[in-house]
Amino acid sequence: MSDVKQAVQDLAAKIKPMFTLADNGVVLAEEGLYEKSLPEGITADQIKAIQQHNTALVAASAMAVGELAIDAFKADKDLQRVTAEIPAVGDKISTAVIRSREYPAGGIPKEGEVRDPNAKITKYGVIEASYEVASNGNKGELKKVRTHIGALAAAALAD
Repeated sequence: MSDVKQAVQDLAAKIKPMFTLADNGVVLAEEGLYEKSLPEGITADQIKAIQQHNTALVAASAMAVGELAIDAFKADKDLQRVTAEIPAVGDKISTAVIRSREYPAGGIPKEGEVRDPNAKITKYGVIEASYEVASNGNKGELKKVRTHIGALAAAALAD
């Protein structure tokens, strides 16, 4: 069969009937699929509380790292980027603060105003923040699923 864990195969079998393939190649998920997929004993309210915490932690991390970065940038004129990572039970919260970045000058011109299309603005203390789920990328069970589906597709579709 495949190297995919039985738990993943079982969950796939459970949720597969909750998908509908539309004529345009888009798969539509049944309302409430996520909640119906939760393990026994885990509620949607618990997930919402965790998601709210994660959202707040990403913002708080950006604020704390940003404040540290400003001091670091002032102390070291050559420092261009300050980064931090927080392990999050297998996932990862990443924060980067960039000293400065140029952007095209934007906005909607006022009536009669002519703007230089090459005009730039500089923003300081630019924050990049992300929450990376462990299944992203080509590793773990997702890697095994990719290999499994690739083999199935090759057997079914190759001429």
